[in-house]
Amino acid sequence: MAWCNREKWVYGLVIALAVLAVAPVALAQSSDDDGAPRVMSAYTAEIVIKASELVDKKDYTGARKVLGQLTLSQLNPYERSRVELILARIDNIHEDYASARGHLQQAMASGGLNTEETGRVRINIARLFMIEENWAAAAALLEEWFKHAKNPDSIAYYLLAIAYYQMGDSARAFAPAQKAVELMKEPQAAQMELLLALYLERKDYSEAIELNARMVETWPRNESYWLRLSSLYQAVENYDMALAVLQVAYNAGYFTQDSQTLRLAELLQYNHIPQRCARILDAALASGAIEATADSYEKLGNCWISAREFEKSIAPLRQAAQLSDDGELYLRLAEVQLQNGDWKGVASAVRNAIDKGDLEDGAHAQLMMGIALFKREELEEAREWFERAARDEDYRDNATAYINAINACATDPAADWCQ
Repeated sequence: MAWCNREKWVYGLVIALAVLAVAPVALAQSSDDDGAPRVMSAYTAEIVIKASELVDKKDYTGARKVLGQLTLSQLNPYERSRVELILARIDNIHEDYASARGHLQQAMASGGLNTEETGRVRINIARLFMIEENWAAAAALLEEWFKHAKNPDSIAYYLLAIAYYQMGDSARAFAPAQKAVELMKEPQAAQMELLLALYLERKDYSEAIELNARMVETWPRNESYWLRLSSLYQAVENYDMALAVLQVAYNAGYFTQDSQTLRLAELLQYNHIPQRCARILDAALASGAIEATADSYEKLGNCWISAREFEKSIAPLRQAAQLSDDGELYLRLAEVQLQNGDWKGVASAVRNAIDKGDLEDGAHAQLMMGIALFKREELEEAREWFERAARDEDYRDNATAYINAINACATDPAADWCQ
């Protein structure tokens, strides 16, 4: 599954919160519901407050120096936990994640955290393991935390799902990923993207379509969501809805890249609406909304051909042929002009095709040139081209028939096919 290549950006939205913020300092004795004593001496409180202020001012060296005035072994559990949290914060800012994790573990070991704080620190240790891509350790820590957590939130389930997903265990990632989306207070793209990826791995396109539709409704200006929703409808062969989704996005002006407009055009043609296909491409090329390439001009020409507007297809096909690296599109142009009976145009297009070269079927070009010259009554030159085409077994019978007709004209110029 190439949804995210299992890269860090999947959980990047929450990693920025990787370390628990320092809790407000208690200057008087107090306790929490779980009975954890929370008392700090005036001297220690002054040091902790000063260090926190220096961290806020990004003076990390100063903060460490201030904390160095304290002897950790002489602090009570609550004081020790506050100091460890500040040190964890500083290490996290400097991306020293192993040291940050160590300080968080010391904060828990100190006995100075209440139940709620211990749970939050445990989650943040798991986040740090995730930064270091130690998915198994993160998952184990989160699973232990879930055993005692009263009301796990969406982020907690999301982190567990990410850990299992990155371990390649999509089966175990699925339930917490679903729960993460279920518990979201506000739509979160990262959580929804992960669950969508798991739906796609399971080929559960019905659920994937429903979830992607929610994402489109929530973030309508994200063109990638529209494109993916259209692709999902194509995956279940609902081409009408695949087209409708792109048409709505196009009409709303959400497309910013020419590939989206070209894709819409392809779906219009697939759904047998070539006139609209041609009009959209024509307007996009005229306005510069899509790049004037051989591919875009060819698509425009093909839309006009499907609409049986052969005259309108000639100009874009000629542009496409001029921009193309080989002569194939000149042959396509020649075929359209043949439909119109424009023998001069056929001959000119075939000559350009041959001159440009790299033709997949040179004998076909030779036969078309012979036919164009035959129709223009340039019989001797036509004979030369038919003789070349006759060297190819696939065109031998057809070319020989024309050669015989030319020979007959030499003996009976009044014959019908010679007029």
